[in-house]
Amino acid sequence: MRLCPVIAALTVAALSLSSSPARAQTPPDATAVAPDALAEARRRHAAGRSLLEANPPDHNAALAEFQRAYDLLEGHPRRYLELSNIGRCYQGLGQYDRAMEYYERYLREGGAQAEDRAQVEASIAALGDILGILDVTVNVPQAEVWIDSRRVGTAPGRLRVPGGRHVVELRARGHFPARQEVELASRRSVALTFHMEAPRGGVRPVFFWVTASLAVAAAGTGGVFGGLALAARGDVDTRLASTNADTRFSVGEEDARNIRNLALTADVLYASAVALGIGATVLLVLTDWRGAPRERATAWRGPVVAPFGAGLQLVGAF
Repeated sequence: MRLCPVIAALTVAALSLSSSPARAQTPPDATAVAPDALAEARRRHAAGRSLLEANPPDHNAALAEFQRAYDLLEGHPRRYLELSNIGRCYQGLGQYDRAMEYYERYLREGGAQAEDRAQVEASIAALGDILGILDVTVNVPQAEVWIDSRRVGTAPGRLRVPGGRHVVELRARGHFPARQEVELASRRSVALTFHMEAPRGGVRPVFFWVTASLAVAAAGTGGVFGGLALAARGDVDTRLASTNADTRFSVGEEDARNIRNLALTADVLYASAVALGIGATVLLVLTDWRGAPRERATAWRGPVVAPFGAGLQLVGAF
């Protein structure tokens, strides 16, 4: 964006209004700004102007300086001039909706005294040629609207957005985020309807699946030990039925103890499987099977360079 020098006549006039003893020509609220605040506002404005005239310009840093100057000038009759400078910073950042917002504020607050009204109106017209309208409706009273990871306003409502493909995300307290992709042409309006879901407060599905898996594992392991107990008992019975006396007398207390231990382990595992099965049945009822909506990756769009604003000036002298 090409930046012209500040108008010298405005500088001289504004300085004389804020410091000369001829108070008859000064609006009554001009003295509402403390001298220290006025001096800092001038420094902030000069710093912002230098940042924008740098090569390349630093729109982010300049925006912070102009915004601070605007805050310091509360009560000054020429405070509105910084709104135009803030708008130009947003325009340089590619945030054209915010730029238009501040240009319109400049015209409203400046009224008939807005010196470069024609130029700002031309910028607003040019911005209107690249912006579209999103008419967003949602089932909650108020939700934050984020477009391409930048908060742009609230819904329900109408939002001005640069043309192109965007990811629109709505966020509201106590609800899961909702997202949609939209292809928006400039000077066109697109209606988007969102339904935001609130969590039901149920148990997460993972607890059911873990409990059910443990129940199955306990039952299966119990079956293995039960089979080993039956096999050991069968072996003992076979030896006891043998016609060979040595074979019969090989059966002892250790064999009986082994069978009891295997059977006891199987019984404990079966009981655990039953308890876990009951728990899984309860969780089946309490689980929130909807879960949270699946998140989608957020697309990123860089700023778009627009061929307008070449004739605009930095304004502001206090």
